[in-house]
Amino acid sequence: MKVLIIGDFCYPNYMGGSSKHVFDLITNFPSDEVDFHLITRKRSDGQYSADEREAQKVYDRIKDEGRITEVSTKHIFNPFTYLRHIRKADIVVLQHPVMGLFGGLWGRLYAKPIIYHYHGPLHLEYSMKTGKNGLHYKLLWLMQKVTVLLSNFVLTHSDYMKRVSIKEHKVPTSKCIYLPPYIKRHEIRKNLSYIKNNAKIKLLIPRRLTSRTGVIEFLNSFLTFPDDFRSRFDVFVTGKGELQSQVESLVAKDPDNLHYIGFVSYDDLWALYSKVDSVVVPTLDLEGFGYVILEGFSCGSSAIVSYTCGGGYEFIKHHLGDDYVFDVYSPESVKKALLAVQRNRYQREVFIHIADKYTTENMIKYYLDNILSPLYRNSFINS
Repeated sequence: MKVLIIGDFCYPNYMGGSSKHVFDLITNFPSDEVDFHLITRKRSDGQYSADEREAQKVYDRIKDEGRITEVSTKHIFNPFTYLRHIRKADIVVLQHPVMGLFGGLWGRLYAKPIIYHYHGPLHLEYSMKTGKNGLHYKLLWLMQKVTVLLSNFVLTHSDYMKRVSIKEHKVPTSKCIYLPPYIKRHEIRKNLSYIKNNAKIKLLIPRRLTSRTGVIEFLNSFLTFPDDFRSRFDVFVTGKGELQSQVESLVAKDPDNLHYIGFVSYDDLWALYSKVDSVVVPTLDLEGFGYVILEGFSCGSSAIVSYTCGGGYEFIKHHLGDDYVFDVYSPESVKKALLAVQRNRYQREVFIHIADKYTTENMIKYYLDNILSPLYRNSFINS
């Protein structure tokens, strides 16, 4: 089965959950069942690229095998970027609605089955970042709407994002398919010297530093607590983004308890997961799931999430209950969640057991058995 994946962003060229998902697909599809090719953007060094040596080696190896085509921004609109690969493909999988729009148009022209993974509404993410809802906002909505119309099926990682896709882009429920979230446990290979072996409760906020992810709001709530309460915690913030300077300013107000680390490699991130008591996901809106939740679980750390964390909120409420969710704007609500972490900080096996149900292997098997293979069989019969 020849599968063409078209995704504007792929890890480590770009950070983010949707980029990591593309990387997970190309590194885990079984070669005896899926002959894939990826069309993606070239790396743009800056605040959204990942300095991840091991992942870069894997990516470069796949690229050297001729299975990745990188394009510059100016060639995104060139039909020849897509045509040769679409003609050869049995199925086209779209990950983002910019390159995905053009890939979808040509895929329809050649009557290829098309799957679109709806990671989130781009126009609303743009509005949250810029505060604008003018021409650019409308263009992003339109591109995603057309991508939805071109697709046979639309994937989401949560019921929350399914509801968003239906509300914002009128996705028919008959097109919607749930793709389970997943995690691949990473070998712990590092000992982090800056994690002190003390009795303090350790929290990790591993987020891109953007207006949507709520890091600023969580830190502001934390800083309202009295000294004796804050001193129970070490809060570590990782990541890069346009709000980095604001994060650094807030951390500087309480350097004994708040720590900004910057971008960390996956080796370092997984070492952090193994050392902290809980992962904090304070998203303000539009969170399809939040892979960091399962990454933390797989190492034995709990997770506390905001009520506005979308699919992550649904997941945590189902598995851990209301004690582990909070209103990011309410210090009392944040305190309630922090106390839940304190009470259950030694129940690491509970969280590992939950993560064991959501393996990458299970996701790939589900993807093959329930999405790709039926679509391939139907297209073969129809042709």
